[in-house]
Amino acid sequence: MAAATGDVVPDLCCIDFLCELSIDQRFADAALHALYGRIVEPLCDDFSSAGLHLCNLVLQRVIDFVRHTPQGGKMDERLLALDFTDSSACADRYQRLLQPVPLGARDKGSVRRIMVLSRVTVGADVVITSVVVHRFLAAFPAAELVVVGPSHLPHCFAELERVRCLHLPYERDGSLVERLLVWQTVEEIIRQESQGLQAGEMLLVDPDSRLSQLGLLPLLAEADTCFFPSRLDPPHGGNPGLVELVNGWLDTVLIEDVLQPPVVSLPLVQQRQGEMFFKNLREGGCRHLVVINCGVGGDGKKRLGDPFETRLPLALLARQDDLIVILDTGCACDEKERVNEQLAGYRAMGVKTDFVEEGELVGKKIAFSHGVIGFHGDIGAIGSLIANADVFFGYDSCCQHLAGALATPAVIVFAGAPNIRFAARWRPYDLTDRNVIIPIADKAKLDDAAVVDLVAQVVAAMTTIITKEKES
Repeated sequence: MAAATGDVVPDLCCIDFLCELSIDQRFADAALHALYGRIVEPLCDDFSSAGLHLCNLVLQRVIDFVRHTPQGGKMDERLLALDFTDSSACADRYQRLLQPVPLGARDKGSVRRIMVLSRVTVGADVVITSVVVHRFLAAFPAAELVVVGPSHLPHCFAELERVRCLHLPYERDGSLVERLLVWQTVEEIIRQESQGLQAGEMLLVDPDSRLSQLGLLPLLAEADTCFFPSRLDPPHGGNPGLVELVNGWLDTVLIEDVLQPPVVSLPLVQQRQGEMFFKNLREGGCRHLVVINCGVGGDGKKRLGDPFETRLPLALLARQDDLIVILDTGCACDEKERVNEQLAGYRAMGVKTDFVEEGELVGKKIAFSHGVIGFHGDIGAIGSLIANADVFFGYDSCCQHLAGALATPAVIVFAGAPNIRFAARWRPYDLTDRNVIIPIADKAKLDDAAVVDLVAQVVAAMTTIITKEKES
């Protein structure tokens, strides 16, 4: 890790040892945490050319290890058939892909299918993949776009014509071999989707996806592959966000000058459910809706926890009449339990509470206009509530990007950023010009007095947004 920012020559033999331990049941969890949690992910989060270079060296070592395991035999055979005899051939191809080739010379009317790889996480697919999809839809009016990745994709692109989502599960907590062998499935999908197409009629867009081991593994001919190097130093310096970076890259590839914001197209059924739920709340006397999601995608560094998370809804309710706070549980079972415990505590204080499952959004009647409602549903369902909210609160996670793509004002507490580049890249895109980002440099220093001040700061920002919504 010292080699990422210094002149130390990395000893990559330790990567071989970690790979060996990761396929031993006795040590697999610890080895995978060391390999990904303490090496690969921090190097990706560094957002520097030095970090990218070292990360690629590590991943090349991992690829070579897996392809020579018994489980990786078919992967090795396929790579050999594609003339990639070792990781150095993959690395050479990667370096060539870093230079974007403008597609102006290509007859855009002749491209029939564009394969787009998912970034796997919801937030990254909102910030990066949605921009890619909309830009390529506009630039290639005769092409079908096929987005490959996890089950959240249909919630992001449901109502778009010429967009088809292919479900490909990716276990972020899977074994080392599972994480690598997903490439075989993607490669088979690409081959199947290319059947019946002539040379030049298919493109692949890889936005630095885990499905291709961050671009190191080949899926389509180089001339037909567009690779977005999201972790590279910005070409023009500064500290831009990922939305600006991907648009700049697309300007070069598509020979355009367009700023496409992130946008999601939720399933129409779920859009209507969210609208009906809020209509029912309004008929019951509620005038303001706040959505709070305290999920962090498993990264505890981003989360403040209690007492902050318990105090925030109470402070909001004390400040604003006719307001309902929705506490979203996210998808994790432990989060649903935590929200239920939080609701029980509020009830003991005399606060009115309820709990709503996704399937109850239309029919359930809420018997109060001032209180807290727990909510459990999928990405499309929580997106429909965020779309109807006056303001959203959360940490650096997928829902902050959903709020940005849905043009809902947000107040975001940004804790746990490893460096200023990370904070800048992942700041939510603000279509409303009313977002408030509150950085937390060191959450360990948040004593009780600091938590009280932070709650007051968040509530003041949210109240200002709600007031402006009311005035408009």
